[in-house]
Amino acid sequence: MKLSKTAFFFSIFFLSQLAVSIKAKGTPPLFERGENLTITGNKRTQESYIRSVLQNCLWIWEQSYSKKSSEKKETKSEDKDQNKISFYKQCLINTKLFSKVDISKKGKQIKIDVVDRWTLIPIPYVRGQGDAKAFGFFLIDTNLFGRGKFITAGGTFGSGGNSGFLMYRDPSLFFSKWNGGVILRNAKQDSYNFQGKDEIEGFQERFISYGGYLGYKIYPKTTVGLSVSKDKKEFSKLESFSTPQNNEYFFGGINLSYRGSQYKFYFKEGTDAFLSLKAPFAETNKDAKGIEVKLNVSSQWNITKDHALQLTLGHLQTFSKRFGYALKLGGQKGLRGLPLKGVWATRSTSLSADYQIPLYFSKYGTWTFSTFLDGASLNQVINQNESDMFTASYGVGATFFIKKVNFPGLGLFYGRNNDFLGDFVSFTLGRGE
Repeated sequence: MKLSKTAFFFSIFFLSQLAVSIKAKGTPPLFERGENLTITGNKRTQESYIRSVLQNCLWIWEQSYSKKSSEKKETKSEDKDQNKISFYKQCLINTKLFSKVDISKKGKQIKIDVVDRWTLIPIPYVRGQGDAKAFGFFLIDTNLFGRGKFITAGGTFGSGGNSGFLMYRDPSLFFSKWNGGVILRNAKQDSYNFQGKDEIEGFQERFISYGGYLGYKIYPKTTVGLSVSKDKKEFSKLESFSTPQNNEYFFGGINLSYRGSQYKFYFKEGTDAFLSLKAPFAETNKDAKGIEVKLNVSSQWNITKDHALQLTLGHLQTFSKRFGYALKLGGQKGLRGLPLKGVWATRSTSLSADYQIPLYFSKYGTWTFSTFLDGASLNQVINQNESDMFTASYGVGATFFIKKVNFPGLGLFYGRNNDFLGDFVSFTLGRGE
């Protein structure tokens, strides 16, 4: 199957979303039958999408919070209504599309007033590591068509390689419990393996991938999904290093995710988890790619005086033993202080702790000061030989989380890792997740 056919399929799917206007099914009563619901303030987000979100909020309430309320034997309807109002406000905030949500109830008159966040965001990209420099631009919209759909497109170019990326994600296909998306990637980049601060091996890799995924929400906070992609890898020689063999394959997977956190603009209170298992098939270079496993569990707590503590457990593993198919690690949470995608390994198990202290709140956003500590156990691959090692990083930083724009927090961090980069400074885009 050629890339052009997939691009054509994506175009038809994308345009159908633009051309077809599907009204959400009648929203079940949020409080009582015969109520009159009015939604105001939504200049970008369509009312039909807000009503579909409220359907899901009601489902979560009925499955989870209503049981807790019955256990407390609430007798006052006013108390129950107030609890539901607080719940619906937070549920709408969790979409990350609104900077403010107000809900009032007078008899059977329900009024919801929202303030949209700006969601069409241009992001410049600049990266420098050694002699390699890269520049690029990405455009992101997290509320496409006013229906909560997500699209990002962009690319990079530079001495280390070029890349292009396009992703479309729909969190609720036709206002249902199904979600899905498509991803197209095309990259040509230099890849180096580091031992300490030294480049010990490397190659140039051309990677083309196109595929999609489909998920279904089996419980209010739990989604199961399937994914498949068609991938092609071509390798070229760098300097005097060895070169892996080319490969084409399909990559199919199953994943399970749990979203139990509540969005608080500068952090997310609660627990999120993600587990995926992927396996290749129809490889031209048989048994080269290998099965991959990914696990991520993140919990955050609101500590005294709005301080936030986050613990994140991550596990990545590939069962491939072939040269060129190891995991390329570095840069992500749990592995800060490693060269960006510059440590090759077959396994990584990491634990990170981040402690955030808000320094200043305003209507525009929140400034935070934070400290972090990362520890990781790696099965590192050096010159096609595996060895176990443990590495740790620590540091401090400051981040600004913008409230009126659905934009990642802008952070500047200083840290140290004794095994790889030593003292390092990093600029991050993060959502307090």
